[in-house]
Order: sequence, then structure tokens, then C-alpha cells
Amino acid sequence: MRFDFKKQLADLSSGLSHTMCSPEQFTEQMQLLGVDNDSLVVIYEDGGLFSAARGWWMFKAMGFDNVKVLSGGLAKWQSLGYLTQVEYSQNHHKGNFKARARVG
Repeated sequence: MRFDFKKQLADLSSGLSHTMCSPEQFTEQMQLLGVDNDSLVVIYEDGGLFSAARGWWMFKAMGFDNVKVLSGGLAKWQSLGYLTQVEYSQNHHKGNFKARARVG
């Protein structure tokens, strides 16, 4: 999946760019991507933009702890000879993920 910080995962009503979306919006987007409450989510960089940390933080802020950042990103993964696929996988089910925003 790709995180869309500009539209799908942003509060467009705030007037500020890249503002954190609501728990309801985050829930909806993660469910559409097939994320379940018991999923393991691994986030990685593919272009050196350092967005993986933002994705990790968003999951943590939404009360989801089973999220990891792939050390070295996609480039490191490929340099080690691990398999990749050319296109994104299609989601075959709606996830049951439920955001529980952490306050404080």
C-alpha cells in the first residue's frame, strides 16, 4: 500500500498541508487496504523521502503497535536479494482495523 499524506490520510478541512487525519478517516483507509487489528504492518521507503517514519508514527498515534519500519528501505531489501513484486497487491477483504487515538 502507499500512504497518501496529501489526500487520503490528511485532514483537508484544516487549511494546513499534511495535517493528521481523524481516527475515523484513518480507520476507513486502513480497512480499505485490508489492515486488521491483528495485522503486522511493515513500512518502508522506496525513494528516500523519509515518509516511513511518518507512517509508523501515524499507526502509533492511532493506537496500533504492531507496526515496523524496514531498516534500509526497499533498496537495502533488494540489495540483499530478497524477492519483490512489480505491482501492488490487490486487497481481497475489508480489514477490521479500528483506530484508537492516543491523547497526550
